[in-house]
Amino acid sequence: MKWLWTTGIALILLMLPQIAFAHTGLETASPSENELIKEPLTEIRLKFNTDIETLSRITLKDEQENEIAIAVEIDQDTMTGTLDKPLDNGKYTVNWSIMGEDTHVIKGNYTFTVDAPVVEPPKEEAKVPEPAPLDSQEDPAAAASTHSSAYDNGETAQTASPDKKTSETTKQTSYSWIYYVVGAVLLLFVLDWILGKRRKQQS
Repeated sequence: MKWLWTTGIALILLMLPQIAFAHTGLETASPSENELIKEPLTEIRLKFNTDIETLSRITLKDEQENEIAIAVEIDQDTMTGTLDKPLDNGKYTVNWSIMGEDTHVIKGNYTFTVDAPVVEPPKEEAKVPEPAPLDSQEDPAAAASTHSSAYDNGETAQTASPDKKTSETTKQTSYSWIYYVVGAVLLLFVLDWILGKRRKQQS
């Protein structure tokens, strides 16, 4: 009988660390196990029922077992993992490993799913040509004045043109009379010379 008591006490003593070990574990998680996330997710927060050591860590993997980079911070009984960017839609597995104050290492894992709305990048709007500077735009009043001046100048030129032609015609007529007079004088001179020569021959 004595050996039974000794064996029982020994088993109890051996089980005490395991009993304490069983009380150290995950208390809450965000996102929680099997949770469906409907918004962009950039943080995972795990709270344990005891303070944890700095050697504790979190790893995150997608459905293809690719590990997602995550920065871990520990504050007493809480471990927070921060992501560089929101997770893509899909199923993910959180693997956690903590060391309690009794130096026992405890591990666990759970899954969650992300199904957040996909935000499309904004479309580039067509560029509208900028209006020309005011300096390069023609003033309607100035344009009308320019056209009016041009019209007036053209009309004046057309009006003055007949007078100019009349003056030129008059000049040509006066020059013609001079030619006629000079020609007539020369003709008379030639006739007088011829007649004078004949008279000399006859005498």
